[in-house]
Amino acid sequence: MILVDAQRERLAAELLAALEAEAGLLQHRLAQIARLSQAILHPAPSRLEEVLAEMEQTHRDQQKVDERLESARSALAAAMGRPARELTLSKLAQRWEGPQRRALEERRRQLLHLTRIVRHENYKASVLLSESARINRLILERLWPGGQSVTTYNAGGAEAWRSESGLFEAQL
Repeated sequence: MILVDAQRERLAAELLAALEAEAGLLQHRLAQIARLSQAILHPAPSRLEEVLAEMEQTHRDQQKVDERLESARSALAAAMGRPARELTLSKLAQRWEGPQRRALEERRRQLLHLTRIVRHENYKASVLLSESARINRLILERLWPGGQSVTTYNAGGAEAWRSESGLFEAQL
């Protein structure tokens, strides 16, 4: 099906707006990761909890943007008579021309660039957390050798810790 110019303009505008929202969220995540790293390096009583709560809100915002992107993509795919799973940004850009094509290609490059940066910064933050845990474990092992039980305190109260166990408890 060939898109009518007005319909294509509207659908393109919806998609580009959703992509812009996605880019904004990625930039926001970069700032959050930086604040998280700072909260780990320079702890303050409620700073870490504030950053984590903000990250949870950003996750909810991300779900809304993902729904918006999927809706725009599905509408474009339906209007073009193509399955939505086949409609990628690069394939869509090949079918468009002029200012829409340039705008879409620019958003695509921007998203790829921001995604690479977010992944890298996320990796650095995870290494920071891992190293902090390792150093804390070494300090506790040196202070209480021989597997003695140590009382530690967290937000939920007191817990016993043994040097042969990890500092984190992960459940999948």
